[in-house]
Amino acid sequence: MALASGGKPQYLPVSAIDYVSGYLMALGTMAALERRAKEGGSWLVRVALARTGRWITDWGELGADALRGVAEELTPEEITRLTMETQAPLGRIRHLRPVAILGETPAHWTQPPVPLGYDKPEWLAS
Repeated sequence: MALASGGKPQYLPVSAIDYVSGYLMALGTMAALERRAKEGGSWLVRVALARTGRWITDWGELGADALRGVAEELTPEEITRLTMETQAPLGRIRHLRPVAILGETPAHWTQPPVPLGYDKPEWLAS
């Protein structure tokens, strides 16, 4: 949480399960590609959000000593650096920026976040 100007709390939209699952999928994909290069064949990588959540909770909570010196809040400047604004069907929203920074292929989204059920159930043209 961080305090925005005016003293109102401002929360970052973060889901540890989503982020950790994404990192595990990326790691699994890299491991599968390395294995394919060395051994040939094809390899399946599976990650489940529920299992990732269980894995996170199995680690338990950190004690107070482990958190000593860690800032409790992000400054408004840090939140601005980590987020971006996008025009969406329900108005302008602030959300986390892509975590990857690629020199020649900037990370981006081709569509904004939308409410559940907003889009027609159809395949988009490539």
